[in-house]
Amino acid sequence: MIAMLRVLMTLLSLTAGAVVAAVPAYAVSQTFVLNPGSSITLVCPSCRQPPAPAEALSGTFELTALPVNVRFTVAAVSDLRLESESYTVRGSGFLQRIGEGRLAMVLDATVNSEEALFASGRRQPGKLDDIKLVLSSRSDSGDNFVIVLYASPLLASAPDSDLDGIADESDNCVNTANADQLDGDGDRIGDACDRCEATAGGELANGLGCSVTQMCPCDARRSGRPWETQGQYLRCVGEAARSLRDKGLLSRSDAMSLLRRQ
Repeated sequence: MIAMLRVLMTLLSLTAGAVVAAVPAYAVSQTFVLNPGSSITLVCPSCRQPPAPAEALSGTFELTALPVNVRFTVAAVSDLRLESESYTVRGSGFLQRIGEGRLAMVLDATVNSEEALFASGRRQPGKLDDIKLVLSSRSDSGDNFVIVLYASPLLASAPDSDLDGIADESDNCVNTANADQLDGDGDRIGDACDRCEATAGGELANGLGCSVTQMCPCDARRSGRPWETQGQYLRCVGEAARSLRDKGLLSRSDAMSLLRRQ
């Protein structure tokens, strides 16, 4: 338990600044398999010799989305079983998706029975259905390792960016795990990722669940500060209309009509 808390605290230090949001308590597990290009390298900082040659690494691990209060998916890494010619890696840890196309991972592992804590560093590029991470360790024995991890789901299926069991094409929160798909205000954006939870019925909402009137209130900005000029207000409406057009919910002519009505 202490080791896993250490791993989680390390992950949180790597992902500081993640936006908080509610995530329902549902978990979906997937088996991931390492792809060609994965490797492990022994590095000895105190030695004057160059690092040993990288060894090809193979194996599998499980990813399970967790019901924790962060905007982007946190998944438990379990049953990690990796093998190379000289090394056997076992362990568990956590993986977090941060923003669009960014990942961070921490593993509490053993390499040939020697304890090692692996971390990926801050926000490396990657996707949950196509993991590409470089992790480095500091072990008690003094031998450090670098793992290059290329992994993808064992069973091909429709993309599911947040691992909640709902395919992206049907998911009302693509980047936030919400297997229940609750949508209290009926704006087609799930409650787990809806920034404007009381959108009026029938109003079009952008990817954050906000309508034009919620993004650009007539009497004042969302922050409560008054509009300085009418032009400032109209620019806000124009940007809001553009976000709806980008989502395919508003045509160009409808966007122009919306601006003329202001």
